[in-house]
Order: sequence, then structure tokens, then C-alpha cells
Amino acid sequence: PWQPAAIGAVGFEPEPFVWTATAQSILGKVDRARQALIQVKSGNITLAVVLVPTDAMVGGRDGGRDRARYRQLRAFLDHRGISAVSLLEPFQESGRTTMGYLDAEGRVLDEHWNSATHELVAAILERHLAGLLR
Repeated sequence: PWQPAAIGAVGFEPEPFVWTATAQSILGKVDRARQALIQVKSGNITLAVVLVPTDAMVGGRDGGRDRARYRQLRAFLDHRGISAVSLLEPFQESGRTTMGYLDAEGRVLDEHWNSATHELVAAILERHLAGLLR
């Protein structure tokens, strides 16, 4: 039978989902979402775009083609004053192990983001968005 490549990979330990949210916390989120919708409808909102590089770009194997498109998109956004968050440099600086699930020899088994990648991106977005809200 078919199994995802991540099964048996280093760092892949699936856990059952346990619902811990209270009704009060859910209603709080609904209220915040409603307020955000009001902000969107009133035009009082800032657009931010997250630029996610290809795995080949992070590993330096793209031959420059993807990187050129990435730069063009970044220039387009900058020219129009649209906030952009590039994940290329942070992904490269963090090392290959944050990009996916690896086998014992360090080969990528599954290129979906692992928990370390999600934590890295959350921290980057938190800093960027906090800067937009000042």
C-alpha cells in the first residue's frame, strides 16, 4: 500500500489531534475575524505578499531561472509599494534540514514543510506584520 514519503523519516512523529480550544476562545477568534472583515471592507488594510522560493532555489540548483522570476516579482511589488516578505534568504540561512523530512543520510524524503520550517516562517511573518502595524 502507498504511504507518504515522510513515514519513517527522521523527525516525523505523527500525533493524534486533541481538541483543546474552549468555546470562549473560538468565539474570540470569530470576533477578531469579524473585525478584520470590517477593516477589509472599509479599505483600511495593508496588502503583504509572501514570496516562497522553490526547493531548487534554496539549494542553489535552479540555474538562475526561478531566481530571476523571483527577483522580477519582488521588483514588481516594490515598484507598486506592496509589502513583500522573502523567505529565500531565511531558508538558505537556516539550512536544508528545515525544508522537509530527511532520511538518516540527510536526503530529502518529503519536501513538505516540517515543524521547524513552520516555526521559522511564523517568526518571520510575526516580525514583518508587526512592522506594518506600527
